[in-house]
Amino acid sequence: DDDFATAVDGECYTEQELLGMCRAAAVDPEAAGGIGSRSPLSRWMRPLPSEEGGLTLPRSSSPSSPWIGRPPVDAANGASTEYHDCCLAPPPAAGHRSGTRSPVGHVSPNTFTASPHKARSEGYGLAGLPLQRDAWRFYKLLLPIALLGPILTCVMMLLVLPHYVADVIRVIDTVVESVLTSPFLCIMLIAVPAVAGLVMNVLNIGALLLRLHRGLQPAPLPPSLACCELLHVVVIPAYKEPLEVLHRTLDSLASQTVTRERVVILLALEDADRGASATFEHLRQRYKGTFAGFWGTVHTLQPHEEAGKASNVNTAVRLLYESIVVDGIDPEAVMMTVCDADSTFAPRFLEHLECAFHRQPDGKDFLYDSPLNTWGNFLDKPFNWIVLHHELKRCLAHTSTMFLGRAPCYSNYSLTLALAHKMDYWTVDNVPEDIHTYNKVSLINRAALPTVPVYSLIVNDLVPGMSDRFVQAKRHSWGITEVPWLMAIYGHPKVEFRTWLGLLLQSLSTEIMAASLPVNITLFFPVTWQIVLGIAPLARYFLLAVMIYAFVLSAVAENILLFFVWYVLLRDHPTIRKPRVLTLVAMRLLDWPLETVSHAA
Repeated sequence: DDDFATAVDGECYTEQELLGMCRAAAVDPEAAGGIGSRSPLSRWMRPLPSEEGGLTLPRSSSPSSPWIGRPPVDAANGASTEYHDCCLAPPPAAGHRSGTRSPVGHVSPNTFTASPHKARSEGYGLAGLPLQRDAWRFYKLLLPIALLGPILTCVMMLLVLPHYVADVIRVIDTVVESVLTSPFLCIMLIAVPAVAGLVMNVLNIGALLLRLHRGLQPAPLPPSLACCELLHVVVIPAYKEPLEVLHRTLDSLASQTVTRERVVILLALEDADRGASATFEHLRQRYKGTFAGFWGTVHTLQPHEEAGKASNVNTAVRLLYESIVVDGIDPEAVMMTVCDADSTFAPRFLEHLECAFHRQPDGKDFLYDSPLNTWGNFLDKPFNWIVLHHELKRCLAHTSTMFLGRAPCYSNYSLTLALAHKMDYWTVDNVPEDIHTYNKVSLINRAALPTVPVYSLIVNDLVPGMSDRFVQAKRHSWGITEVPWLMAIYGHPKVEFRTWLGLLLQSLSTEIMAASLPVNITLFFPVTWQIVLGIAPLARYFLLAVMIYAFVLSAVAENILLFFVWYVLLRDHPTIRKPRVLTLVAMRLLDWPLETVSHAA
């Protein structure tokens, strides 16, 4: 086509001449005039076998059709949008090649007999694992499991402990007096833990702040890895999103320090959105020439699917994989970032993502996660103080675990296209797709740490009001369905028992126990206050001092991180209004009552 002809010294060639040059380039790029090096996506291509037994290097120019798969139905006349070139059909069967054009490049009919990567089959990766509907039979166990902790606590605090109040008071008084009167015990049980806790907090927060600050600087990628650069595909699922929100997301991607020849946008649209075609065409024209490619997919909700991010991204990435493999691009060299439509990327995010990938011995089987941040519209009115407080705590809790902790990825995450294929893509009837993806990758990595931190921010928006926050909280609560899904995969040939047990216990702890049994619930039982008021003043002051020390240690670290994120990492962010210092101080002073109200809400 015209774009490709312009790329080859401005000369015009017939299609057969171009295919001949591509075959020659695969064998001897220099003899072919370096055509492979001039193609925008050629550095990630593999020569594939042709029917004649030779090698063919697919063309990777800009196609006439930017759609992968079926174009959307035009809202005006109810017909599909037509282009000069045909698009890929839904993923073909294993070994089948449709011979149609894709946005990655062109494949003539019967050019390839096989792909170097397998198509989906029951024997590869996690294909064949139970779907979410297979776990429905275990949903009836969720309520008893969730009530188990509160019931046991109530039994202990109301029926058992009242009979032993005097014994508990005597034990506490004796232990505290023994510790405080013995220099050795005082050093071993008070001084050492206090100093160790302080040192660990300083090291954790210091190392975390240092890495977050490095995220603002150029990534230290060795020059020797320049030949191993990744092709970045940013998958943006969108459904009736305002154009200004998509503009903000794409503007942040356009300002990435990674060269535009290595960034591709894949807009995953829904067939139910009648304005999908108009939105895509507007964005494609607005960002024409900004990225190496601007592609679109359309997802039609099927009866067995749940509406949401998982089913949409599943369709988009499956079509992308088929298109990528047909055109000979190595899926292990394609790094996908799955984000929300309102995600704003730090300018060096893709640069640091690539650096994190190359720092791993084998980076293709990991998820890459950035700190959670939903402060994009923090000060937009109207706002609710309880919602603001909850989002502050939620983001700080996730960010504080980036260095030494372990937490699932939320909303935005990155993985190679090869890993997406290996985990059998996304489960179409699953709602918490981010946690589900984390669990599937954990199965591949045998419950080892499946996430690699990327110390560069992606900022999203928070919901402004309590009613919207309640709707969002209900959606977040679907994370509890990971427990029955893990029960459903018990005994599967591809799931090792030890891996399964570790993931099940982790999900029980994070998704059920942490939510159904808050720590401060014991303060609401009379027996607690009987013990507190019955112990000796020395023991009471000692326990109070321990709690204050732990609270101050945690609060200081949390507030240092809070102010660092606001006034260092987000200082130059063009679209985020910064709160005044007094506003943040006031919110921190109201931390405990707001936390209580937030839990109740």
